[in-house]
Amino acid sequence: MRIGLRVGGVLVAACLLGSSAHAIDCRNWKLMSTEARWSWLDERIRWGVYESPDARSYEVDKAKLLRCMQDRRQAIADDFDAICAEGQRRAKDALDERLQSHFWSCLH
Repeated sequence: MRIGLRVGGVLVAACLLGSSAHAIDCRNWKLMSTEARWSWLDERIRWGVYESPDARSYEVDKAKLLRCMQDRRQAIADDFDAICAEGQRRAKDALDERLQSHFWSCLH
């Protein structure tokens, strides 16, 4: 799913989560220690802000976006826990969509 925001005539792509190599599912999320979860979230956030294929296609304050996402780590973890507790059939997609919604909120 691609989400975009036009800022000063430049399309900001929030498709920061497109790599399945960085995706996670509930089974693996539940098996991770708290420390491993924070590490994974930090890596995923940095990848989305700086290294994703779309990271070069938008012009935003990346340091500000990174800070916003880091401030949301606990909320993201809580959302992941809630999604996995519900046992959704498409939980992997739901996790990616929830993370993407946090990126989107930080872009506003």
